[in-house]
Amino acid sequence: MPTCYLRRPLFLALAVYLAVLCVLRAAGFFALHPDAGIAATAGARAILDAEILSAPGEDYRGLKIEVRLISLNGTPAAPQRAIAYFPWFFARGGFLRPGERARFFGRLEAPQPARNPGGFDERAFLEERGACWVFWAEDFERLPFPVPARRLPLYWAQALREKMQEAYYATLQARKAHVLSGLMFGDKGRLDSELYAAVQDAGVMHLLVPSGAKVALVLLFAAWLLSALGVSRVPRFCGAALAAGFYTVMVGASAPYVRAYGCALAYYAALLLDRDAGVFQGLVLSAWAILLWDPRSLFSLGFEMTYLAMLGLSAADAWAARLGEGLPARSSAGRLLRSAAATAAVELMLWPIFAGVFGRGSVLGSAANLVLIPCAAGLMAGGLVLGAAFMAGWTPLIRAAAWAMSLGLGAFCRTCFLFSGLPFSASALFPMSACSVIAYYAASAAFLFDWPRAARAAILCAAAGFWAVGAARSAESRPGFRAVYLWPARSGLGAVEAGGRAVVFGSGAPRSSLDGLLRTWRLETPDEIVLAEDAPAGAETVWRTRFPGVHLRRARGPWRLCAGAACAGFGPDSFQAGPLQFDIIASLLKGRAVEIEIHGQSVGYEDASGTSTHLLGRPFLQ
Repeated sequence: MPTCYLRRPLFLALAVYLAVLCVLRAAGFFALHPDAGIAATAGARAILDAEILSAPGEDYRGLKIEVRLISLNGTPAAPQRAIAYFPWFFARGGFLRPGERARFFGRLEAPQPARNPGGFDERAFLEERGACWVFWAEDFERLPFPVPARRLPLYWAQALREKMQEAYYATLQARKAHVLSGLMFGDKGRLDSELYAAVQDAGVMHLLVPSGAKVALVLLFAAWLLSALGVSRVPRFCGAALAAGFYTVMVGASAPYVRAYGCALAYYAALLLDRDAGVFQGLVLSAWAILLWDPRSLFSLGFEMTYLAMLGLSAADAWAARLGEGLPARSSAGRLLRSAAATAAVELMLWPIFAGVFGRGSVLGSAANLVLIPCAAGLMAGGLVLGAAFMAGWTPLIRAAAWAMSLGLGAFCRTCFLFSGLPFSASALFPMSACSVIAYYAASAAFLFDWPRAARAAILCAAAGFWAVGAARSAESRPGFRAVYLWPARSGLGAVEAGGRAVVFGSGAPRSSLDGLLRTWRLETPDEIVLAEDAPAGAETVWRTRFPGVHLRRARGPWRLCAGAACAGFGPDSFQAGPLQFDIIASLLKGRAVEIEIHGQSVGYEDASGTSTHLLGRPFLQ
């Protein structure tokens, strides 16, 4: 990409605006301050009156919707936001829609920070969305309030979405309906763990989550249909813009969709005005629109991923043009080259996010994009036909479309399994430090833009300097001793690391919380596994399968694991003593006696009795 793009006034102003937003966030400007009156009822049963702000979504905890609080237990509440979760048995059809008001019965809670190293930080996740609370709903009733006019488009769009999803779940097998729902609306639902892992390792998860490609396909289809009907250029632009805009609203208007819609409008407007219609200009304009409307979006994962990916795609066109000199633009070889360059560019730009958030990155598996991205357009068209036929009640067309979609979606799933099963299809990744991330993107920028040779060399030298500083700081800050007792306690999981040696222990089978811990500690496998003497044989089998070749032994409790001069038992608090760092979670003790020994100094206590002891002159139990 030419470096002249970086000198354009609109981009320079955007860079300044981004810097200002980062400074404001560091100063706490975007921090949420939960209302004290609401906090007083947290953890107890409550009756909540609220306005629905979003369409229902799904995750592993159940159906979820975003709401704005109106009253709590009959008392007017501060207008703060919450995420309300419902059990799985609530039907999606006829569920709550944006703009409605409802009364919820359940329990209000404050979001929890990460309980384990590398675990899910619910508080930070909700803060990105401007939400302060979580409401676990058991039931609800609609309140007789009209839908505000400003939310009517959202209400109508959600009604249409429900009808189409009802068609998918009524005519297709559940796994295929989940995949089609993801392709159409970015709502993959309850994908089973096996298929989820295959889709992730094949590098095509972007097809089942909110992504701008869906908006682009809808807009192109609408423009093609209007062109086939003989509509002139300006009305065709307006009609396609309205169709894509309604779809953007229907899928929730998150950052990827709004970015794609803004880029498309900027592109078409530039064509109508005979101006430069480059992708980079559309990215800048759409970023301005999103960040002026909601500055907090800058710090959301979806915003960061979509703009990093699009920046990579912008550069991919230039790479493909250089590599494919002499190839016809519309030839099969030229198209394959552009697709491969786009896949590589997106993987390059998102690699630090894959490492920090997902812990895996697709390597050879991402070649599935060359096959499945074109197929996704056909599957989306088939999903539109199936939904329209279902709503119109055309039985023969419903059967034909369901049969065709079942075959197509089955092929989609098999392709994901095929590519995810390739050698080196995906790689386990460790989170990168801040200096490493800066160095990575500085080095990427050196190749994304057409810098002069001296400038490129300077940027690469700066990247190497940042990486060296980060490596030195990481080595200096690494504690001499670490011990963690993981939550939840059902398997009694924990780990100890000292002197470069790591030992994991437990009384049951390993869980995903252990994977998060190992990623945080940058360990692929432990050096030893210690199981309780009474651990079941099935748990031992799981451990040996999970960590083949690692020495496993059984120990009699109460446990105390030693590494060098330092020993750690099961403790109920977090503390640090000199170079020795401990992170041991309190609520897991359950009345068991615990002993911690550090260089010959030991402390003992009974959690059930509330005994408070001291460690190196500091309170151990708070």
